[in-house]
Amino acid sequence: VATGTLWMGRFPTKRGPSALIDFESGDYESRRRMQRDAAGRGLQTPIDGLSLVSMPEWNLADDRFFQALRPLAETHALISIDSLAAGSGGIDENDARFATSLQRLKVIAATTGCVIVVIHHARKGDGDGKDSDPREMVRGTSGIFNAADVVLQLVRRDDDAFVCRQTKARGGKAVEPFVVRVQDVSDYGTIVVASDVTPVDEVEVDKAADKFAETKAKIVRLLAHEKDVRSGTEVRRRVGGNKKIVLEAVKELEERGTIQKHEGNYRLSSEVSS
Repeated sequence: VATGTLWMGRFPTKRGPSALIDFESGDYESRRRMQRDAAGRGLQTPIDGLSLVSMPEWNLADDRFFQALRPLAETHALISIDSLAAGSGGIDENDARFATSLQRLKVIAATTGCVIVVIHHARKGDGDGKDSDPREMVRGTSGIFNAADVVLQLVRRDDDAFVCRQTKARGGKAVEPFVVRVQDVSDYGTIVVASDVTPVDEVEVDKAADKFAETKAKIVRLLAHEKDVRSGTEVRRRVGGNKKIVLEAVKELEERGTIQKHEGNYRLSSEVSS
Protein backbone atom coordinates (compact mmCIF):
# COMPACT_ATOMS: atom_id res chain seq x y z
CA VAL A 1 0.00 0.00 0.00
CA ALA A 2 2.84 2.42 0.78
CA THR A 3 4.16 1.97 -2.78
CA GLY A 4 0.82 1.49 -4.54
CA THR A 5 2.03 -1.75 -6.13
CA LEU A 6 0.36 -5.18 -6.36
CA TRP A 7 -0.05 -7.00 -3.06
CA MET A 8 1.75 -10.35 -3.44
CA GLY A 9 2.00 -9.60 -7.16
CA ARG A 10 -1.73 -10.28 -7.53
CA PHE A 11 -4.06 -7.75 -5.89
CA PRO A 12 -4.19 -4.03 -6.78
CA THR A 13 -3.67 -1.48 -4.00
CA LYS A 14 -4.36 2.22 -3.67
CA ARG A 15 -1.25 4.09 -2.59
CA GLY A 16 -1.29 5.67 0.86
CA PRO A 17 0.74 5.98 4.09
CA SER A 18 1.02 2.64 5.90
CA ALA A 19 2.20 1.56 9.34
CA LEU A 20 3.09 -1.71 11.04
CA ILE A 21 2.53 -1.92 14.80
CA ASP A 22 4.72 -4.78 15.97
CA PHE A 23 4.14 -6.54 19.30
CA GLU A 24 5.85 -9.76 18.30
CA SER A 25 9.09 -9.60 16.27
CA GLY A 26 11.01 -6.62 17.63
CA ASP A 27 12.58 -3.69 15.83
CA TYR A 28 15.54 -5.54 14.29
CA GLU A 29 13.54 -8.46 12.88
CA SER A 30 10.72 -6.26 11.57
CA ARG A 31 13.20 -3.98 9.75
CA ARG A 32 15.11 -6.99 8.40
CA ARG A 33 11.94 -8.43 6.87
CA MET A 34 10.91 -5.09 5.39
CA GLN A 35 14.36 -4.60 3.88
CA ARG A 36 14.43 -8.10 2.39
CA ASP A 37 11.00 -7.54 0.85
CA ALA A 38 12.06 -4.19 -0.59
CA ALA A 39 15.28 -5.66 -2.00
CA GLY A 40 13.39 -8.61 -3.51
CA ARG A 41 11.13 -6.23 -5.40
CA GLY A 42 13.86 -3.80 -6.39
CA LEU A 43 12.57 -0.95 -4.21
CA GLN A 44 14.84 1.73 -2.79
CA THR A 45 14.79 2.22 0.98
CA PRO A 46 13.68 4.00 3.03
CA ILE A 47 10.22 3.81 1.48
CA ASP A 48 8.28 7.05 1.72
CA GLY A 49 5.03 6.60 3.63
CA LEU A 50 6.04 3.38 5.43
CA SER A 51 6.25 3.52 9.23
CA LEU A 52 7.10 1.04 11.98
CA VAL A 53 6.08 1.13 15.63
CA SER A 54 7.85 -1.73 17.41
CA MET A 55 7.05 -2.96 20.92
CA PRO A 56 4.91 0.02 21.97
CA GLU A 57 4.60 0.87 25.63
CA TRP A 58 0.81 0.43 25.59
CA ASN A 59 -1.16 -2.63 24.45
CA LEU A 60 -4.65 -3.46 23.22
CA ALA A 61 -5.99 -3.70 26.77
CA ASP A 62 -4.95 -0.10 27.52
CA ASP A 63 -7.10 2.95 26.76
CA ARG A 64 -3.94 4.92 25.99
CA PHE A 65 -3.17 2.62 23.05
CA PHE A 66 -6.42 3.60 21.32
CA GLN A 67 -5.94 7.27 22.18
CA ALA A 68 -2.55 7.13 20.44
CA LEU A 69 -3.85 5.02 17.55
CA ARG A 70 -6.62 7.39 16.46
CA PRO A 71 -4.37 10.25 15.20
CA LEU A 72 -2.21 7.63 13.45
CA ALA A 73 -5.30 6.23 11.73
CA GLU A 74 -6.35 9.72 10.68
CA THR A 75 -3.13 10.10 8.67
CA HIS A 76 -2.70 6.54 7.36
CA ALA A 77 -4.50 4.43 4.76
CA LEU A 78 -3.48 1.10 6.31
CA ILE A 79 -2.35 -0.04 9.76
CA SER A 80 -1.30 -3.65 10.40
CA ILE A 81 -1.04 -5.06 13.93
CA ASP A 82 1.15 -8.10 14.61
CA SER A 83 -0.27 -9.83 16.53
CA LEU A 84 -3.58 -9.84 18.41
CA ALA A 85 -2.34 -12.30 21.02
CA ALA A 86 1.04 -10.61 21.59
CA GLY A 87 -0.63 -7.22 22.05
CA SER A 88 -3.50 -8.44 24.21
CA GLY A 89 -2.06 -7.30 27.54
CA GLY A 90 -2.27 -10.79 29.02
CA ILE A 91 -6.00 -11.39 28.47
CA ASP A 92 -6.58 -15.07 27.67
CA GLU A 93 -7.65 -15.54 24.06
CA ASN A 94 -10.50 -17.83 25.16
CA ASP A 95 -11.92 -15.03 27.31
CA ALA A 96 -14.79 -13.15 25.61
CA ARG A 97 -13.06 -9.87 26.58
CA PHE A 98 -10.23 -10.79 24.20
CA ALA A 99 -12.37 -9.63 21.25
CA THR A 100 -13.19 -6.24 22.82
CA SER A 101 -10.10 -4.64 21.30
CA LEU A 102 -11.31 -5.62 17.81
CA GLN A 103 -14.56 -3.78 18.39
CA ARG A 104 -12.61 -0.68 19.44
CA LEU A 105 -10.41 -0.96 16.36
CA LYS A 106 -13.53 -1.15 14.17
CA VAL A 107 -14.79 2.14 15.59
CA ILE A 108 -11.49 3.85 14.75
CA ALA A 109 -11.44 2.31 11.25
CA ALA A 110 -15.03 3.35 10.55
CA THR A 111 -14.57 6.93 11.71
CA THR A 112 -11.17 7.57 10.08
CA GLY A 113 -11.39 5.53 6.87
CA CYS A 114 -8.17 3.68 7.76
CA VAL A 115 -8.05 -0.06 7.04
CA ILE A 116 -6.81 -1.95 10.10
CA VAL A 117 -5.46 -5.47 9.59
CA VAL A 118 -4.83 -7.70 12.62
CA ILE A 119 -2.78 -10.90 12.49
CA HIS A 120 -3.98 -13.76 14.68
CA HIS A 121 -3.08 -17.43 14.89
CA ALA A 122 -5.39 -20.15 13.60
CA ARG A 123 -6.00 -23.60 14.93
CA LYS A 124 -3.90 -26.23 13.20
CA GLY A 125 -5.96 -29.40 13.25
CA ASP A 126 -9.28 -28.94 11.48
CA GLY A 127 -8.41 -29.83 7.93
CA ASP A 128 -8.36 -27.23 5.20
CA GLY A 129 -11.36 -25.28 6.46
CA LYS A 130 -13.70 -26.25 3.62
CA ASP A 131 -15.86 -28.56 5.74
CA SER A 132 -15.23 -27.01 9.16
CA ASP A 133 -17.08 -24.23 10.88
CA PRO A 134 -14.86 -21.21 10.03
CA ARG A 135 -15.54 -19.73 13.47
CA GLU A 136 -13.76 -22.73 14.97
CA MET A 137 -10.64 -22.16 12.85
CA VAL A 138 -9.77 -18.92 14.65
CA ARG A 139 -7.86 -19.68 17.85
CA GLY A 140 -9.60 -18.54 21.01
CA THR A 141 -13.08 -17.15 21.63
CA SER A 142 -15.58 -17.14 18.77
CA GLY A 143 -16.01 -13.43 19.48
CA ILE A 144 -12.81 -12.81 17.48
CA PHE A 145 -14.38 -14.19 14.29
CA ASN A 146 -17.64 -12.38 14.99
CA ALA A 147 -15.91 -9.01 15.45
CA ALA A 148 -13.93 -9.12 12.20
CA ASP A 149 -15.31 -7.78 8.92
CA VAL A 150 -13.03 -9.96 6.79
CA VAL A 151 -11.17 -13.15 7.73
CA LEU A 152 -8.39 -14.59 5.57
CA GLN A 153 -7.29 -18.01 6.79
CA LEU A 154 -3.82 -19.36 5.95
CA VAL A 155 -3.17 -23.11 6.06
CA ARG A 156 0.48 -24.20 5.85
CA ARG A 157 1.34 -27.07 3.53
CA ASP A 158 4.21 -29.55 3.86
CA ASP A 159 6.29 -27.52 1.39
CA ASP A 160 5.88 -24.37 3.54
CA ALA A 161 3.58 -22.66 1.05
CA PHE A 162 0.18 -21.52 2.33
CA VAL A 163 -3.32 -21.89 0.97
CA CYS A 164 -5.34 -18.76 1.76
CA ARG A 165 -9.14 -18.88 1.95
CA GLN A 166 -11.49 -16.07 2.80
CA THR A 167 -13.84 -17.46 5.44
CA LYS A 168 -15.73 -14.23 6.17
CA ALA A 169 -16.69 -11.33 3.93
CA ARG A 170 -19.00 -8.83 5.60
CA GLY A 171 -20.44 -6.66 2.85
CA GLY A 172 -20.22 -9.34 0.18
CA LYS A 173 -16.66 -8.76 -1.11
CA ALA A 174 -14.77 -12.04 -1.40
CA VAL A 175 -11.86 -13.58 -3.29
CA GLU A 176 -11.28 -17.11 -4.51
CA PRO A 177 -8.71 -19.23 -2.62
CA PHE A 178 -5.07 -18.68 -3.59
CA VAL A 179 -1.62 -20.02 -2.76
CA VAL A 180 0.99 -17.84 -1.00
CA ARG A 181 4.71 -18.53 -1.29
CA VAL A 182 7.65 -16.76 0.36
CA GLN A 183 10.64 -17.03 -1.98
CA ASP A 184 14.24 -15.93 -1.56
CA VAL A 185 15.32 -14.35 -4.85
CA SER A 186 18.86 -13.43 -3.75
CA ASP A 187 21.09 -13.41 -0.68
CA TYR A 188 19.42 -10.16 0.37
CA GLY A 189 15.94 -10.24 -1.15
CA THR A 190 12.66 -12.08 -0.57
CA ILE A 191 9.32 -11.84 -2.37
CA VAL A 192 5.85 -12.95 -1.30
CA VAL A 193 3.77 -14.08 -4.28
CA ALA A 194 0.24 -15.40 -4.76
CA SER A 195 -0.98 -17.85 -7.40
CA ASP A 196 -4.07 -19.88 -8.25
CA VAL A 197 -4.99 -22.96 -6.24
CA THR A 198 -4.47 -26.16 -8.23
CA PRO A 199 -5.75 -29.70 -7.55
CA VAL A 200 -2.23 -30.55 -6.36
CA ASP A 201 -2.45 -27.73 -3.80
CA GLU A 202 -5.71 -29.15 -2.46
CA VAL A 203 -4.11 -32.58 -2.05
CA GLU A 204 -1.13 -31.09 -0.21
CA VAL A 205 -3.38 -29.27 2.26
CA ASP A 206 -5.36 -32.44 2.90
CA LYS A 207 -2.13 -34.39 3.49
CA ALA A 208 -0.87 -31.81 5.99
CA ALA A 209 -4.21 -31.82 7.82
CA ASP A 210 -4.27 -35.62 7.94
CA LYS A 211 -0.74 -35.71 9.35
CA PHE A 212 -1.67 -33.23 12.08
CA ALA A 213 -4.82 -35.18 13.01
CA GLU A 214 -2.79 -38.39 13.13
CA THR A 215 -0.23 -36.75 15.43
CA LYS A 216 -2.97 -35.61 17.82
CA ALA A 217 -4.41 -39.11 17.90
CA LYS A 218 -0.98 -40.55 18.74
CA ILE A 219 -0.59 -38.11 21.63
CA VAL A 220 -4.01 -39.02 23.04
CA ARG A 221 -3.16 -42.73 22.82
CA LEU A 222 0.19 -42.11 24.50
CA LEU A 223 -1.32 -40.24 27.44
CA ALA A 224 -4.04 -42.86 27.83
CA HIS A 225 -1.34 -45.39 28.76
CA GLU A 226 1.60 -43.39 30.14
CA LYS A 227 1.22 -41.05 33.12
CA ASP A 228 4.78 -39.70 33.46
CA VAL A 229 5.04 -37.42 30.40
CA ARG A 230 6.14 -34.02 31.68
CA SER A 231 6.78 -31.86 28.59
CA GLY A 232 6.07 -31.35 24.92
CA THR A 233 9.62 -32.42 24.15
CA GLU A 234 9.02 -35.69 26.00
CA VAL A 235 5.79 -36.21 24.06
CA ARG A 236 7.70 -35.76 20.82
CA ARG A 237 10.42 -38.20 21.90
CA ARG A 238 7.85 -40.90 22.57
CA VAL A 239 5.54 -40.44 19.58
CA GLY A 240 8.26 -39.48 17.09
CA GLY A 241 7.68 -37.38 13.99
CA ASN A 242 8.27 -33.72 13.18
CA LYS A 243 9.05 -31.72 16.32
CA LYS A 244 7.14 -28.62 15.22
CA ILE A 245 4.02 -30.60 14.33
CA VAL A 246 4.08 -32.50 17.63
CA LEU A 247 4.49 -29.35 19.73
CA GLU A 248 1.70 -27.59 17.82
CA ALA A 249 -0.52 -30.64 18.35
CA VAL A 250 0.20 -30.62 22.10
CA LYS A 251 -0.65 -26.92 22.27
CA GLU A 252 -3.93 -27.35 20.42
CA LEU A 253 -4.97 -30.34 22.52
CA GLU A 254 -4.36 -28.21 25.62
CA GLU A 255 -6.33 -25.26 24.20
CA ARG A 256 -9.29 -27.49 23.45
CA GLY A 257 -9.20 -29.06 26.90
CA THR A 258 -8.44 -32.57 25.65
CA ILE A 259 -5.25 -32.78 27.70
CA GLN A 260 -3.93 -30.78 30.64
CA LYS A 261 -1.03 -30.58 33.06
CA HIS A 262 -1.87 -32.35 36.34
CA GLU A 263 0.69 -32.60 39.13
CA GLY A 264 3.46 -31.85 36.65
CA ASN A 265 2.49 -34.45 34.02
CA TYR A 266 0.36 -34.32 30.90
CA ARG A 267 -2.90 -36.23 31.42
CA LEU A 268 -6.15 -36.71 29.54
CA SER A 269 -8.61 -34.17 30.95
CA SER A 270 -11.32 -36.83 31.13
CA GLU A 271 -9.15 -38.83 33.54
CA VAL A 272 -8.31 -35.85 35.72
CA SER A 273 -11.92 -34.70 36.03
CA SER A 274 -13.11 -38.23 36.80
